[in-house]
Amino acid sequence: TGGLREKPEYADYVLVYRNRKIAVIEAKPFDDYVSEGVGQAKGYADKLNIDYTYSSNFREVYQISMKTGQKEILSLATLQITVLIALGNLQNGRKRAA
Repeated sequence: TGGLREKPEYADYVLVYRNRKIAVIEAKPFDDYVSEGVGQAKGYADKLNIDYTYSSNFREVYQISMKTGQKEILSLATLQITVLIALGNLQNGRKRAA
């Protein structure tokens, strides 16, 4: 008997730098709590073997390090700075993303 296939899951955003996946972002509606997408974001990061994952409601950003388990709520401005630092580290050949 044929079973129903599960609907494939897709991350809202995957940040890629030089063909390397560096982060997953799960976007939630503005009125949701910033933590609403944390479970999904962690699941995608785990499946894609990505170190950093984020959940955002476009007001705040919940950052999670999959390696260390460190969690932090950031403003959008702080996230922009964090991404720029991470990209600078990657350009300079450093492994640590932020």
